[in-house]
Amino acid sequence: MNSNQTTDCIIAPQPWGLCIDAARGELGISQNAFCKGMHMSSRTYKKIKKATR
Repeated sequence: MNSNQTTDCIIAPQPWGLCIDAARGELGISQNAFCKGMHMSSRTYKKIKKATR
């Protein structure tokens, strides 16, 4: 996970954001919860968390 890359973040119901690196199509965790992105429901969040386990 490279934190130097610009990522589009989805703000999760935690103090961190779940980020999608559009260039590589990877999910990563961002400490920057203020990055631009869209809010997602907890249902969507759970689906993503389950898929990335």
